[in-house]
Amino acid sequence: MNKIIGLLLVMLTIIMIVFKVSAYSYSKNHYTYQISDYDTVIESGMTYRTNPKRHYKGDTIRIKDHVVYQRSDDISQPDEPLYYTVVDYFDTDEAERNATSIRIRDTIDGLPVKEISVFYRDTKKRALIPNKEDCLPQITKLTIPDSVAVISDYALSYFSSLKALRLPKELRVLGIGACCGMDALEQISIPSGVERIGEYALYDCPNLKKVTFEGNALSLIDSRAFGKCTALTSIKLPASLQHIEDSAFLGCDNLVKMNLQFTQESTLFSDSTFLNTLSQKCCVLVLTKAMKDAVKQTGFQGVVKVKVPVKAPNRVTIKAKGSSLQLKWSKVLQADGYRVYKYNEAAQQYTKLKTLHGADSNTLRLVCIDETYAVRAFRIVDGDVSWSSYRTQ
Repeated sequence: MNKIIGLLLVMLTIIMIVFKVSAYSYSKNHYTYQISDYDTVIESGMTYRTNPKRHYKGDTIRIKDHVVYQRSDDISQPDEPLYYTVVDYFDTDEAERNATSIRIRDTIDGLPVKEISVFYRDTKKRALIPNKEDCLPQITKLTIPDSVAVISDYALSYFSSLKALRLPKELRVLGIGACCGMDALEQISIPSGVERIGEYALYDCPNLKKVTFEGNALSLIDSRAFGKCTALTSIKLPASLQHIEDSAFLGCDNLVKMNLQFTQESTLFSDSTFLNTLSQKCCVLVLTKAMKDAVKQTGFQGVVKVKVPVKAPNRVTIKAKGSSLQLKWSKVLQADGYRVYKYNEAAQQYTKLKTLHGADSNTLRLVCIDETYAVRAFRIVDGDVSWSSYRTQ
């Protein structure tokens, strides 16, 4: 009798093991998926064990791009479209950590990859901001598809060898510390759909020299978003921007030109003190005299100038008129005058030839034709001069 009971228990155990495997593991498209609180994902004979402190809900899959993806199975929102999220990079395998590039896929099994959410990568510490040595300094190339709409907190932090980073066109959220600590990053373009740049988003990027804003959706730059970007010398902020939190540019000691294109509806000057964290050598350029006065009321110690947009002259031509030659260009609406330059071959640059006052002063008699000429318009507002770009013949 005891032998029979023992045999039944063994058989029951085997059945439970088989049931668990069939219930929590399946294969598809050459990948093996695992569904459990502590996921093990197997591919091509390799076993990858995710961080045991993480509890994934839904399928996770690791593929050959050194990326771990998780499917969004949210039972509280059954009608929401399914998608995949990047939840980790690499394992502790030394051979893998020698890889220098990561490519995130745009789809997995026909579902889009819409989010990068890697909060921390060190399995021993749960630091709020990851340490540089715990992250991925060897990565020199990171490819993100346009399908990604969310880059969550610290998800790309301390990729310290990346010189260039192309953010996806569909990006909507750039989270806290999302791109902080990128030591080698030199330029970045913020996509048109981003409405808010989170705290520390580009903090401590010491070689960041150029920031471009596409479109006019951005409304808020959070605290220390560009802090300690010491190579940043100038920045042109979009007209859609409504507020900049205090210390957003704290530690940008070489920022000498900031172009503010805010509308009159902006709350920037009524409840923000970020200007006082800028270097005193920074020149803040605004669009109107009223905005200039508003900046001064904040107590900002740097230079404030009115800089209005001025169109460049068109159709710069040289024509014969009687016995002489004439340089002529199209008139520019609201221009207060023009400045004509000729190209100095020896110095390899344009030098000032003559300044003409008045919007209708659009011709100049030439003495010598064997030169290359350029013209630009200017406008004076509240004593400050704004210049157009150059237009050559």
